[in-house]
Amino acid sequence: MSIDTPNGLNDQYSPIFDSESNLTLISLPLDIINLISNQLDVQNFIKLSTLNKTYRSFWFNKIFYKIKISWSHLINPDDNSKLIKTFKHTTTQIRIIDSYSNGDWNLDIFEDFFWNFSKLRKIIYNTKNSSGWLKYRSNDRITSLDLYYDPNQSRDIPLQDRYGHSRPIKKVFNIEHLSNFKMLNTLSLNCYELNWDSNSIVYPVLMLEKLALKDCDWSYPFQLSYFNYNNSLKDLKVELSQNFNHLLFSERYSDFLAFNDNNNNGFNLNTLENLTIKFDNSPISNDDPIPKRTLNDNILNKLLVSPDHLPNLRNLSLINWKLHCSQENFTNCIKNSKSSITKIYIQIINYRFISHMYYNPNSILLMKILFIQNQCKEENPNLDFKIKFIDGWNETQHV
Repeated sequence: MSIDTPNGLNDQYSPIFDSESNLTLISLPLDIINLISNQLDVQNFIKLSTLNKTYRSFWFNKIFYKIKISWSHLINPDDNSKLIKTFKHTTTQIRIIDSYSNGDWNLDIFEDFFWNFSKLRKIIYNTKNSSGWLKYRSNDRITSLDLYYDPNQSRDIPLQDRYGHSRPIKKVFNIEHLSNFKMLNTLSLNCYELNWDSNSIVYPVLMLEKLALKDCDWSYPFQLSYFNYNNSLKDLKVELSQNFNHLLFSERYSDFLAFNDNNNNGFNLNTLENLTIKFDNSPISNDDPIPKRTLNDNILNKLLVSPDHLPNLRNLSLINWKLHCSQENFTNCIKNSKSSITKIYIQIINYRFISHMYYNPNSILLMKILFIQNQCKEENPNLDFKIKFIDGWNETQHV
């Protein structure tokens, strides 16, 4: 639904104003307004707010439920006070757009600033630091925390080697540093090394339900199941870019793909209901040296069929993998998938084909994948199943 409002339109000529009955959109019963609001996006609310002051006031909550601010606003007392006064009753998400190491360690904005926003539940935070500074911070309202680092948005002096080249930043994350965020149930980490001793957690306070890891690394004996110390984790997303291909060669990644954590001090991922493993869409050669990016019979069987691996899995997304299994085994895995699974999405990225061939192998592959998809749907009609094929060198193709 889209609403276009000419600039300067006043109440008298508004298409949602009846001059005789004084009926306007915002005078409708609240239930009806909520139904209409569910069909609108933020841009629609912004256009509605241009009608007059009454509309701006009415839709204020819808427009400014998410805000982004910089450290310059946080440091300046006048800007700080103005932000609190304007948005303290409306904002549910705040994004800190620039990193500032001195602010992380020496300015407690979680107590002095964030606590003033009564509806605040999510923070997206740009930081170049390891998680150590968070153990000195606390907030019992925040339910979602996203930690990332954007070097292009930073007040910090970039690290350089003696030749003047930028040095990569190594950040370490320890879940114990979040022990003062007792309501946190959603965590997103970008470019961290995950490292803590599972035996050192004395008070496992976090009830994490959703975890997203992008370009994160870990070392033996650490396991991703350590995040699930309260058996509450339901949603896991692991995303790796081409810069982290080294992880795919490691034993620790092989252990993760085994989906068998029964020997890891009692920690496991058996509570997972949603799993996404995503690679970037860089092309894969026909002699791909990264076998762990290949979707084979063994992985499919563990994820879809075996009751000993992820027994509560409901939704599975495997994005930008190379498919390497027989058509028969593939369809059998779909046909015999665990009763808990309701949705499967697989995105296959293909190697580059030789351009001078007389026929189009891509078309043959597309036809084969389409046949597999239709066959799987016939075998298991109650399953929401979809395959998407991408040629890594050309345009995306759907089947």
